[in-house]
Amino acid sequence: FNIRFDQLVVSKESYYYRFGLSQPIFTGMRNFFNLKMSKADRDYYRNSLLWTQQLVELEVKLNYYNVLKAIQLLKIAEETLKMSDEELNRITAMEKAGVSSRAEVYQQKVQVGENKLLVIEARNALSNARTQLNYVLGIDVTTPVELIADPTDMNVEIQNIILDDA
Repeated sequence: FNIRFDQLVVSKESYYYRFGLSQPIFTGMRNFFNLKMSKADRDYYRNSLLWTQQLVELEVKLNYYNVLKAIQLLKIAEETLKMSDEELNRITAMEKAGVSSRAEVYQQKVQVGENKLLVIEARNALSNARTQLNYVLGIDVTTPVELIADPTDMNVEIQNIILDDA
């Protein structure tokens, strides 16, 4: 729908003002298909938003569980190191009593050294998991985050965005 009020024509004999109006009668269903395409675009963006929300939630949960797993693996590694140290003390006492050989003491010392390395690796894995979780949450990676160990206490909600149907 177009209206023009722009052409003032001047000549020596007469003055007049030209006025024009145009209205499309049939656009070949272009308006109908544009409306249909706009609704399809709206549905696409709604689904895209839902997909993105689910991806973010999944990424947070995966990193949360990775931190919990790293904590448990660190506890296991520390417990294994403690048991290896106790075994080393037992074998050393047996070696002093003449019941065990020096080779067994050295073997156990190697085992203790390997377990110390496992503890260091577990601590690094925990640090990396915490850093990754902070990154996914969008907070400073050096900020300590208190975790809830029971997953049933976890309540993750993403703010719903309401889109009008119009």
